[in-house]
Amino acid sequence: MHRRMFVVTLLVTLLAVSAVAQSPHLESVEPANGKAGDELITQGQALGESTVADLFLTDGTNDHKVKMVEQQTESIRFTVPKVKPGRYSLMLLTKGASPAYLQQPVFCTIEE
Repeated sequence: MHRRMFVVTLLVTLLAVSAVAQSPHLESVEPANGKAGDELITQGQALGESTVADLFLTDGTNDHKVKMVEQQTESIRFTVPKVKPGRYSLMLLTKGASPAYLQQPVFCTIEE
């Protein structure tokens, strides 16, 4: 009985870890500052064309779609759009059966 419970718990844990690992997420953006027209690169996991539809800068109220110049599994190179100077977080729009907006704990500062 205990062995069966252990196996079930282990399988549930592995499935949960697998689901999190496959979910797109961002870890950093370089450089951390930029102006309209500059190219920045964000690093993360599961960022390929099959999982990420769009990338946005957001101040929590206004979302600004960016132009993705290059998209790979672990990085996205994008052009900063013309936006009001300030601190913005990055937000992903996922692909799939249930697309979702995922605001990320990754920030950049847009200057004039």
